[in-house]
Amino acid sequence: MPTNIGVPAQPVSDSSTGQILDALRAAVSNEVVIVDLESGRAWWETRLLVLVAGAKRHGRPLGIVFLATVGGAPGCFQGWGRPGDLLPALLDANPKYRLCYARANAAAAQWALVEPSGAPVPPPVQPWMSGLATQHPWVAFEPGSGLPNPFAFEQFFANELGNQVEMAAGGAWVSAARLKELFVPVLYEERIDDDWPEDQKVAGFLKAAGRYVAITRGGTYQRLLGKDAGMAALVQSLSKAAPAA
Repeated sequence: MPTNIGVPAQPVSDSSTGQILDALRAAVSNEVVIVDLESGRAWWETRLLVLVAGAKRHGRPLGIVFLATVGGAPGCFQGWGRPGDLLPALLDANPKYRLCYARANAAAAQWALVEPSGAPVPPPVQPWMSGLATQHPWVAFEPGSGLPNPFAFEQFFANELGNQVEMAAGGAWVSAARLKELFVPVLYEERIDDDWPEDQKVAGFLKAAGRYVAITRGGTYQRLLGKDAGMAALVQSLSKAAPAA
């Protein structure tokens, strides 16, 4: 993922939600995405929250991998998590996060009741609408096609976080230490290192929980291995090594 979901360390505005939209479109087309926290000055909690909320709502990516620079070494694996597990933990980090989340849901739900016109010009704000739905009506429909914007909720959410949190107090940086504070109960930290002996790799794989296990080299992240694919490869390897009957 681009640093801070593609928006520099400044409050989200109407114009910058377009960059967030581009990043989210790319994210939901992948099974796994990587968030590199670098030295702790790369991602705000609010931007991570938009990514996690979008991933949970769209059902992809299935996993988010977290890396960080540790002791001057970049790309060190910190853990991976499922968006459905990460979202509640992150929403609990700040009461305003839940409020912004609820307002974005309400705004998206109001616009979901409006029939698309199919014209380049979107329908106007309806008399019965209220709150956030009336403030950013251009978000609800895609320009050109006039069809509903599948990322309307995420854009409403990013805008509200920008106004209510980032404008008021700035962004809260996510460091490797903060990551553990936020997600330690739901973060999968098991890994298998390419430099380990084969028996240690096998033992590490069998012990690992979750859908994936991280593969590292000297602690530096290389890839996520799906448990199903890994188990199939392990069985195939054992069958080749077994003596013929």
